[in-house]
Amino acid sequence: MSLAFLTAAGGASAPAALSPFDAATTADGGVFEVRDGWRIASGFGHPAAEEQACEHAVGWADVSHLGKLEIQVSADAADELAGLAGGLALGRAVRDRDAWWCLLTPVRALLLCDPGVLAGLRQELEANAALKVLDVTSQFAALRIGGPLARETFARFCALDLRPERMPVGACMQGSVARTPGVVVRMATDQYVLLTGAALAIYLWSVVSDAGGRLGGRPVGVDALSAPSELEEAGTHA
Repeated sequence: MSLAFLTAAGGASAPAALSPFDAATTADGGVFEVRDGWRIASGFGHPAAEEQACEHAVGWADVSHLGKLEIQVSADAADELAGLAGGLALGRAVRDRDAWWCLLTPVRALLLCDPGVLAGLRQELEANAALKVLDVTSQFAALRIGGPLARETFARFCALDLRPERMPVGACMQGSVARTPGVVVRMATDQYVLLTGAALAIYLWSVVSDAGGRLGGRPVGVDALSAPSELEEAGTHA
């Protein structure tokens, strides 16, 4: 059975794919544009307020359009998975070829990337017969959460231990997030990407909005929290 119906349609005439958060971002006053075939919230009408939140409190942006590949191997091919992107280790997120490679278990990894490089990376991985590659882009909702109060925001709804000694820059962790299964990747000192099942997106948006709003935060456009191009030095994390 093909899972192609879960992938955003391509082509100039194809309708824009909608994020699982679309109803929530629309209700919160999102301003939208189409990028890479996706309807993306590029702002919420108050650029200065968004910048202020990201610099002094916390902002959260819908990044569900990020490409997501799940890579699986059989137990006897675990070395093939661990050898990707120059070497993967459990609990670490490696930045390589415009993507983040996260080894979640010895036989399962998750890759996050810009939509423009998704097809090429998928083709490259599928050339290795030991790897089973699934495009799970539409199965996950994703939020980028950043700012000096980002970790405090997580602490109000997340059971994961995100203290720097347990969750340094370049780490990934899976577990209970707002009492649902989730994955968190720490991409910079004050910036994380949070993934959960698409069916739980509206619930997650309300939880993050409640927690972050109480700290002076707000939803922000996708460009307000720019993606780090590379890992920060380990000694710089807070």
